[in-house]
Formats: sequence, C-alpha cells, structure tokens
Amino acid sequence: MAAQLAEIIIVALPWSCLKEVLEQIDPAYLKNKTIIDVSNAVQFDNGPRLLFNNTSAGEWVQELLPDCYVVKTLNTINDKKMVHPNFKEGVPVMFISGNEIHSKNQVKSLLKDLGWFDIIDLGDIRQSRLQESIMLACVISEIQLQSPHSAFALIKH
Repeated sequence: MAAQLAEIIIVALPWSCLKEVLEQIDPAYLKNKTIIDVSNAVQFDNGPRLLFNNTSAGEWVQELLPDCYVVKTLNTINDKKMVHPNFKEGVPVMFISGNEIHSKNQVKSLLKDLGWFDIIDLGDIRQSRLQESIMLACVISEIQLQSPHSAFALIKH
C-alpha cells in the first residue's frame, strides 16, 4: 500500500467520501506521517457555503488522524493550477497551516518545487478555517466574474 511507504501523503478526495476512504487505511501506516489536506467541506445547494460553523475540514482530518501531522494547503487553488501556478499577473500566494513545524517545512519545500514562491504559514491547524473561507471567497469570485481558475495574490509594498 502506498500509504505504508510514503513519507508525505496528499489527501485529495471529494468531501463526500473522505472519511470513508481514510477509515479504510490502517492507522499504523499513517502514524507520524505528514498528511497534506487539500479538502474543503462545502455545500453548493442554495449557493456555495462552508459545511462547518465551529471547525474546519482541516481540523476534522487532524481529529480523524490524531497520530499524523496534517498540513492544510493547496485548497484555495483549482487543481489545474496547483503545479506551476503561473498567471500573466504573476504567481499567487499559497497558505499553509498545521500543528507540527517539521511537517510544515516539508510541505513548504514541496510547494516551492511545484512553483510556489509566496508561502504564508498562518499558524496551527485551526487556521485552516481561514484558508477554507478564502477558498469560498475565491469560488464565489470565480462565479461572479465568470473567471475559472482564479487565485488570490498578496500585493506587497
């Protein structure tokens, strides 16, 4: 099984099956591994909105996998732009959050290899709430502007 051999595991599953798939993996295979969570718990009926009010998908995954180091990232960008995220205006910002510094450093290194330059560590996994809200703002903006594959940039002075 790939989970047994991998040092870093990317959880890129539809929200509807995430729990079922993760529960099928022997927890011993995941212990002390870095888990990159790109999931978003979103409903699209009656307009896009987050499913949770008092938690986040990132916190939920960390709770489901207590012996792992969950790092939330890449959830604010369309899957077609996760690698080489070049736009004519430049490269957008990418956020990360997680509880374990070594795992966040591993993920930062991977993100740099994928073409991300501005990587902002928002803090512990509770900050994935903010990332998921940013994703929702991006989705709503894409719908209103009829501009799929958009992303947020941080303009620095």
